[in-house]
Amino acid sequence: MPLNTTIRFVDRNNTIVDRTITKTKAVPTHGHAYISGYDIVVAELDSDVPPEISFSKVMPKSLSTIRPPSSIHVPVFHTDFEEKALVADLRYESNSMVYLYIPQANTTRQQFFESKISGDSGNPVFMLINNEPVLMFMFTYGGAGSGTSITFHYDDINNILQGWGSSYKLTDIDLSLYLDTGDVIPSIIG
Repeated sequence: MPLNTTIRFVDRNNTIVDRTITKTKAVPTHGHAYISGYDIVVAELDSDVPPEISFSKVMPKSLSTIRPPSSIHVPVFHTDFEEKALVADLRYESNSMVYLYIPQANTTRQQFFESKISGDSGNPVFMLINNEPVLMFMFTYGGAGSGTSITFHYDDINNILQGWGSSYKLTDIDLSLYLDTGDVIPSIIG
């Protein structure tokens, strides 16, 4: 988003809070064409939002690969350039990318699926864990959708924030209850 763009937040009481983008920086691609870091842009706002406005946590940096068994269809939700709320199924996350597929086993999910098209790039994708949206990636490619992993660029994002002198940094979702089971994905969604 360009500088001086107004970002609108809405809290649980429908109070509207507007903030303006004062600084941006694209996440580096590390010289690899296949690592599309430029679909992630870090922005600084003109002032903090009130504590009533929550933020999204991210997957732990140490969890760089997620491969659900083919029998388990893990839903993720996202928006498109029209700001519609949509659903897809997680295929896998590995290294710099996360891949989705069209919901197969759930007809309700299929009703809320649309293929990604030009203009959807940069929109966020979330997994719901314990009723909390966890930011996974930003769209880069079309079809069912795939994109740039936040986990892969974890240090890049924090380094941008630190370089600006910010005290903010990414916050991990606590998966300790699930990681002990040895079966992360079924436990998270079960």
